[in-house]
Amino acid sequence: DKVGADEKAKVEAAVKAAEVVLKQKDATKEQMEKQSEELSKAAQKLGELMYAQAQAQAAAEGAGGAPGGRDPGAGGSAKNDEKVVDAEFTEVKK
Repeated sequence: DKVGADEKAKVEAAVKAAEVVLKQKDATKEQMEKQSEELSKAAQKLGELMYAQAQAQAAAEGAGGAPGGRDPGAGGSAKNDEKVVDAEFTEVKK
């Protein structure tokens, strides 16, 4: 699992706590808002970790010359590797 078990456990705990509050018939608006905020914070932290991992993975693949990718040391860009012809044309109707 790429996401830390600690953060995953925090999100699961926040979900369970929110479910408990939702099932209470006498739950106050404040209790619901507090649980909603806690769940939101946990989910946001999890999202940040996932984003950071994706960025680190992309950087590692880019630096390592991953298969199918361009070698950053090769210089140039995809534009320079292709012969592109820029032309104008006029459609002739007969």
